[in-house]
Amino acid sequence: MSNFAVDLPIGENMSSKNIMALEFSTLQQFLSHVSYNDGDIAIVDSLQILPTVDAIRMGIHAALLCEKGQLQLDVNGQTAVVAEDEILFCPASGIIDNISVSHNFQCKILCLTDNIMKSFILGNAKLLHLAVYVKKINIVPLEQSAKQRFLNFYNIARQEMRDVTLPYHKEMMQSLVQAFMFFFCGIVQQFLSVENNAPANYGETLFLRFLDLLAKDPVKRHPIDYYANKLCITTKYLTIICNRMSQKTASCWIRDYTLDEIRYYLRNTDQTVKEIASRLGFSSVQSFGKYVRHYMGVSPNDYRKRIG
Repeated sequence: MSNFAVDLPIGENMSSKNIMALEFSTLQQFLSHVSYNDGDIAIVDSLQILPTVDAIRMGIHAALLCEKGQLQLDVNGQTAVVAEDEILFCPASGIIDNISVSHNFQCKILCLTDNIMKSFILGNAKLLHLAVYVKKINIVPLEQSAKQRFLNFYNIARQEMRDVTLPYHKEMMQSLVQAFMFFFCGIVQQFLSVENNAPANYGETLFLRFLDLLAKDPVKRHPIDYYANKLCITTKYLTIICNRMSQKTASCWIRDYTLDEIRYYLRNTDQTVKEIASRLGFSSVQSFGKYVRHYMGVSPNDYRKRIG
């Protein structure tokens, strides 16, 4: 590791590690150069981790552009080296440790909550799942034109974030970041089509078919055996495949896709709570409200008021 002269204070034997959760509420306890944080979107100008921790469990999504130098780290036990003009994508729930950077390392980081990320790319989530969980791609190289567009998005966001008193300021920032996420999905899709044409193995194929079923079924909230039967496998095998591919259970995927749909309809439509509950397969408004309160912490109507 002779190219890496600075070891950030992370990295020991995994069995003895104190794994700290990186959430938006604790972001500024970990990183010293957070220039913007509205609770859903954060912009970080430099990777300088403040506390001495053994490892970080990502509770947020992060896209890091390496402008100069190199970054080395382990993501879920796999070593990744990020060079100049490459983007590292770290998904929520990933575990990061053993971070080292070169003396001249410079970067820009965009952080997103899971909720805002999924609301931005609801129809393109499968693309990132394919890249991160199946193809195991966390790093995407950028051509100079693509790098410049990344920096253009970043600089516009940096300019606009200064005037937080402007009406609809948060909505404007979200629109800018959503545009960037579509740009990023396009880069990932191009990279996958050029660099990763190898056929998926049986487990990868089943996992993608499961995600495809989840994406296309208007009612996501089915028991696991509903999806296992459609895939002609046992529920136990489906659970094993999901854990192997993504470190998440099939139940977690079903829950997450269901919550994505709930947030989408509450945020983006004027349908009544009763209409949404019926559309998403809940037996009653009461059961729908109980589900939303359990996983989202508020009632459907309160969620709408909060984002309104």
